[in-house]
Order: sequence, then C-alpha cells, then structure tokens
Amino acid sequence: MFLIAYNEQGRTVNAHDLCATPELRAWARKSRFECVECAERHPVHICFRDVEKAELSGRRSHGPAWWHHRGGGGGGSGAGATESETHWHAKHILSEHVGRYSFVTKRCKGCEQHTAVEAGADATGAVEREERLAGGRSYRFDAVLLQGARVRSVLEVWASHQTAPEKRAYCLRQGYTFGEFDAGEVVRQHEQAQGAPYRLQNLSIDYFECQACCEEQQRRLESTRLAEERRRVEVARLAQESMEQLRVQRIARLELQSESREFRLLRNAELDLLALKRIEAESLRYAEGRRALDVVIARKTQNSECFEEERLAHNKLLALELDADRRRMKVLMLMRRMGVTETKYH
Repeated sequence: MFLIAYNEQGRTVNAHDLCATPELRAWARKSRFECVECAERHPVHICFRDVEKAELSGRRSHGPAWWHHRGGGGGGSGAGATESETHWHAKHILSEHVGRYSFVTKRCKGCEQHTAVEAGADATGAVEREERLAGGRSYRFDAVLLQGARVRSVLEVWASHQTAPEKRAYCLRQGYTFGEFDAGEVVRQHEQAQGAPYRLQNLSIDYFECQACCEEQQRRLESTRLAEERRRVEVARLAQESMEQLRVQRIARLELQSESREFRLLRNAELDLLALKRIEAESLRYAEGRRALDVVIARKTQNSECFEEERLAHNKLLALELDADRRRMKVLMLMRRMGVTETKYH
C-alpha cells in the first residue's frame, strides 16, 4: 500500500487528492498510472476506501485511497507510504510555489560577499524532469526551475538519503544550479510561512573561493612564510652568538692556562738562576780554598811544622772538590734542560 504514483504525463499524484469529487474518482479508475516504488515502471491501480465494508469487517484503513500493484508487483509498506507522501508534498511545493521560497546555491568559503541566491525570478516549476544520457542512462530530477524551456535549477528532495554525488556533479557540469532539501523541512517551513516568503536550507551548497579570498589567503601564506623565515634567521643568529660566546670563553680559558704555564716556566727559570748563583758562589769558595792550599804548600818548604796544617787543608780541599763535582753535574743538567751550550763554568 502506497499513496504516490505517476500519471500519464509523468507527474506524481497523491491518491488522497483523487477522492475530492466523484468525477475525479471515476476518472482515476479509468486512467493509467505507474508505480513510483519500483525501479522498473509498471502499471498500478487505485483503490478507494469502502466505508461500509470497512466498518462491517472491523478493519482500519490508512486513508481514503491508495495505490495497489497489478499482477503481484512489489509494494510499499505503511512506513514507506508516509515517507513517500511527505516527499511528494515537498516536491510539489517546490514546483508550484516558485517565487515564494529562496535558497543559497553558491557561497564563498571565506566571506559573505559572493553568495548566490536562487529566488525563482522569471522561472516556472516542474516535477519529475528526466534527462537521458549517452549509453542509455538517464537522470530523473524531483523538481526543476525552468527558464523558458531550459533547466535553470535542479531541486532534489530527500526523506531517507541524500542525492548521489554523481548526479549532483552532472548537474553542475551542465551549468544547473543545484538545491537539495529535507522533505519534512520543506513542508514545515511552507506551512509556517502562511504565504510569506521564506528561505530554505540548501543541503548541497556549491562552495568556492572568490578572488579576494584567494589573494587574502596568499597574503596570509606569504606572511606566515616570512614570519617563519625570520624565526629561522633569528634562531640561526642566536645559535651563532652562542657558538661565538663559547669560542670566546674557550679562548679565555686557554689564555689563562697559557699564562699559568708561562708563569710556571718563568718561576722555574728564576729558581734555576738562583741555583746557578749558588753554584757560582761555591765555585768561588773552591777557588779560594785552592789558593789557600797553594799558600800552605809554599809555607811547607819554609817550615816543616806546618805539616799538620797542610794535612787539614788538603782534606778540606778534597771535600770541596767532591762537592764541586756534584754541583758541576747539576750545572750540566740545568744547562741541558735550559738549552745553554756555553758558560764560563763549563
């Protein structure tokens, strides 16, 4: 049981509307109608409610009339009937009340200055418009707005699912503006408007980006790029300054270490100089001892009683010679370490 069917002109009709007068009921029984529920078109016939028979049987009917398949064709359920009726009502509102409603067809993603609105000016409406494609395919539109004989806008109404993307893409390629609406929302807004103009919500707005927004986007991207470049330069500069600071600190440490090493070398040189002076003084004492021994030996020939003095002086001289030899070895080692090749004590 379902409520919507195609008439001989290809328009959809509601079974309830054919119960208004006896003439319409008689015409409907003799006319040809086709199913809207099945993929393949096939005839259906209309059934009118028999009030007396329904009361005698105790059965309740869903309405005054409905469509029924001939020859066991597939039919819709009760839930499908309610959905089809809303769908039928919505698309007939769109085709018969052109100019009362409007909807947005195109809108810029970045601003509100380039929004295209379809208000139905100088247009007429039609339902169930079919366009055949090459290869035997075809698209059927719920409703259309016509500019003369040419399609200007395609209006799709859905109650359970949205339009296939391929169908929408075809309409845009053909240059048609496209609107898609919720069936229940169309009926509700139309009834609430009570004859006043109203705006429908298009569920498939064609979004684009205008030239001004593209240029603004390019400026933002360029500004972001320049800011990133400045950030990289600043990071590189700070890294260079940090490396330079570390280099200066390292040089300062090396200079400090070098000065400390030079100070140690200078101090060692001063100590070596003092040692040389001490050796020189001891050499002088050795020379004086040698002269004293020579004097004793000279006196020995004159006085034999000086033998004991000679012996003591000789022992003292031997001790001085041993001590001088040790110091001479030290002098030679110092000369080798200091790189001195000649000296008066060599």
